[in-house]
Amino acid sequence: LQLPFLVMPLYVDTAEIGVFAVAHKLINVITTVLLLLAAVFGPAFARSAAQGDQSALRGLLRRTQLISTLVFLPAALALLALADPIANLFGQDFGDLRLFLAILAAGHLVNAATGLSGVLLNMAGAPSRELSTLVIALVAAIAGSAWVGPDYGAAGLAAVFSGSIAVKNLTSYALATHLLKQTR
Repeated sequence: LQLPFLVMPLYVDTAEIGVFAVAHKLINVITTVLLLLAAVFGPAFARSAAQGDQSALRGLLRRTQLISTLVFLPAALALLALADPIANLFGQDFGDLRLFLAILAAGHLVNAATGLSGVLLNMAGAPSRELSTLVIALVAAIAGSAWVGPDYGAAGLAAVFSGSIAVKNLTSYALATHLLKQTR
């Protein structure tokens, strides 16, 4: 989550980093609520996995997808609708907050729509698969930053980071659904 703040100073000025940081923190308020779901569903995933109940695991994953999307989507849309008044709190010259919110919301919408697939992998005995998704996303973000940063600045980097979140979550979801198809 802190990678953007390590990479952005190499390519963009502090004003753009500031606008990105506000958008990042606003979106993270919503995603923190989604992380709280792991406290509820993590033990349920572990219990169902220990019992070998693939059907229950599938149902739990679907429920986390539904709840996450229902929490994330309205909150993200509200932030997008309120982007200009929020930006005005920081002054007239405060960049295009809506652009950064929209870019980041896209990646996190994928995060919400895929539910807690990473938690499922960790709790169902496949943490190495989840670790592999994190490594893939990190490599994609670093490589994408070096490629996009010099030419596309803060908006391009935001797209890279948002894309890496989407790639991570889509990969976790694919691995979780593959795990659920395996018989024990």
